[in-house]
Amino acid sequence: MPDTEAPTLETARLKLRAFRFDEFEAYAAIWAEPAVTRFIGGGDPMPKEVAWSRFLRHVGMWHYLGFGYFALEDKASGTLIGAAGFQDLRRDLTPSLEGTLEAGWVLCGAAQGKGLVEEAMRVLLAWADEHFPARRQTCIIRPDHAASIHVAKKLGFVEFGRADYAAHQVVLFERRHQGDENMTGEASINLFSYGTLQLDSVQLSSFGRLLEGADDAMPGWRKDWLEITDPDVLKTSGERFHPVVSPSANAADAVAGKVFRITPAELEAADRYEVADYKRIEVALQSGITAWVYVKA
Repeated sequence: MPDTEAPTLETARLKLRAFRFDEFEAYAAIWAEPAVTRFIGGGDPMPKEVAWSRFLRHVGMWHYLGFGYFALEDKASGTLIGAAGFQDLRRDLTPSLEGTLEAGWVLCGAAQGKGLVEEAMRVLLAWADEHFPARRQTCIIRPDHAASIHVAKKLGFVEFGRADYAAHQVVLFERRHQGDENMTGEASINLFSYGTLQLDSVQLSSFGRLLEGADDAMPGWRKDWLEITDPDVLKTSGERFHPVVSPSANAADAVAGKVFRITPAELEAADRYEVADYKRIEVALQSGITAWVYVKA
């Protein structure tokens, strides 16, 4: 029996730690918010009695299984703003999630829309990869919860089924991560980047790993700049203006960059990262190889 509690982890804005007994009232207040519960269960605010049972099961999960949910504390204010982590609820679902690390997250209304779920879950998924490397990671989300599905896909989760649960249809996801050949496939695709896909922060956010690239170039193309307004892309890259290429009338022009070998799943992740101003095409590089690249749409 593990007989443990959540360790303390940190991100730039959050402290992830064990729940404290004296913060149950704050916890119950979060679950009483309609903005929190509208895509959970029947969508109604959670009664205090039900929140108490949920609060206690966090402790039991850590005690018996060695994993569970972490309290999310805002480092700037020291207040509890949500919860995130893993559970095994032995849900009556087909296909079953029993025995997996079922990921989940919740934030109070005031903390939503700021990228905090992704910030917390990237640290927690890295923790799970280290401590439970052989355990499958899953999650369930209502199909109408677009924001949560968007985050799950950015974290590497892909849909593998749908089921009826608690009077609603739910989408079942499992995570693709490096080292799982059944999930990621072979790194057999060439992707050329002349811009932000070369950044460590973008690669870690999009692919969960750093890519090894080789210098190359796109002959017959020229580079311009595009102002980015998508908040997720801005947060990931940290740059307001991204380069974009288009065909050049001068055959001597060329755009330098790097070519990477990626998996089919990683190509899908790159598609999700790029905004609608780009389109993906195949080009012949200076080295003679063919690669996918994102150009001006």
